[in-house]
Amino acid sequence: MTKETIDLLLKQCDRIRAIRMSKQRESKCHCFECVMNEEEHYLLEEEKKLVLG
Repeated sequence: MTKETIDLLLKQCDRIRAIRMSKQRESKCHCFECVMNEEEHYLLEEEKKLVLG
């Protein structure tokens, strides 16, 4: 993956997180989709570190 691709995916993740957080200020959501999004975001951050060296 290129740095640009990773940045684009991170932006999408951040947008999803922002929407989710605005919907649920207090409660932490553990539905499959939300948990997967958190995991994906973490993996993308790790991938970005590798690409940037």
